[in-house]
Amino acid sequence: MRVSGRWVDQQVLERRTRRAQGPRPPPRRELVNEFTRATNGRDAKGRLSLSSASVALRRWEQQGLVQLPPMTPRRKPPARRGLFDDGEPLPEWPEATAP
Repeated sequence: MRVSGRWVDQQVLERRTRRAQGPRPPPRRELVNEFTRATNGRDAKGRLSLSSASVALRRWEQQGLVQLPPMTPRRKPPARRGLFDDGEPLPEWPEATAP
């Protein structure tokens, strides 16, 4: 199989599947990180290309080539901050004087 221009051995995927099916499976993000390091998936600047690996693993998961733990749901965004009415009257504005 090929990801980001590199060939990946089926054994690498099988190892990720075994870890994901263990008694205490690691988070999905950790498995993606391990996969990227195992395949030496790096971009032109030498950084790990985690997003490419994540997309490839998700596709292979849909094809049944690898099994990963379920994705954790995203957190709800915090409540929006805003003004609230405290029941008090607004202060008087000072008179504007023209120069």
